[in-house]
Amino acid sequence: MKSVLKVIALVLVMAMLISPVAIAATYLPPYQVQGDSLSELKTYMEQNGPQDNSGTHYPAITYIDVVPNKQQTSSTKPVDEPYYECTVTVTVTWTVTALIKMPEWPGSGDACQAVQDEWNRYLEALEDHEEGHEQVANDALNNMQPSPNMTFTATGRGLSPGEAELDANNNLGDIDAQIEAKRQEILAEIDKKSKEYDETTGHGATQGATLNTGIGCGTPEERIEGLTGDVEFSDASEGVANSLNAKLEAALKALQKGNNGAAANQLNAFINQVNAVSGTENGPTEQEGQGLVSQAQSIQGQIPGG
Repeated sequence: MKSVLKVIALVLVMAMLISPVAIAATYLPPYQVQGDSLSELKTYMEQNGPQDNSGTHYPAITYIDVVPNKQQTSSTKPVDEPYYECTVTVTVTWTVTALIKMPEWPGSGDACQAVQDEWNRYLEALEDHEEGHEQVANDALNNMQPSPNMTFTATGRGLSPGEAELDANNNLGDIDAQIEAKRQEILAEIDKKSKEYDETTGHGATQGATLNTGIGCGTPEERIEGLTGDVEFSDASEGVANSLNAKLEAALKALQKGNNGAAANQLNAFINQVNAVSGTENGPTEQEGQGLVSQAQSIQGQIPGG
């Protein structure tokens, strides 16, 4: 059949549509953390938690994506007999999906009540922070100006309604490329707002999403023994770890002899050394050091006269 003369109109309109932008959040299976103390758990999450695009580990993470929702309608009418004209309209709205990955501590049931309570409090605050990322993404999308929603319209002609609609669809062109470009624009805006959110909250710190590693179980003697394990678990070199644990061993012996003052002094010496070497080549990381100091100070608080 001889091709017919086509009168083509292709219009791209960015317009706010009546239907709201939807958002859906899903919790991924949690990853399991290992450790016998809150300090060990904190270190484990910093070293093994889920990673962002830069490779940085976090205790929890929210993966955000944006999905286009395409809806197509068509209208056909006879014009200039024997021809038919069809107008095809494709509207695009967006759904933000949020996938949240949280930590899980299988050994929490074996910990004392104080540690369990702190872990559960931390998880609740961490969850609130991650759900905040979901809300930030939703707000970023809904507040974009002009609206990211899209409308594509094309007109085609043919000797039958079906031929006219096929011609109109062909005239729409490569709208998928334009939709993907808009998707990347939305993701960039969401990423910007998400980073601002993390900066404002200190990655959840201002919302309570930090572990109080000074909370522990047992007597001062038992906790000092646990602290020696945390030192060995840290990034400190063997020489630095031995030096730190020597002070803890001296504190333990002082306690066993009833010399609380001497024990407190040894813990002070331990704290001073940790502060001096944290973040250096042979010392624990700064975050590990903070946990070690917090535990030592908490143990001091348990020692009568310490």
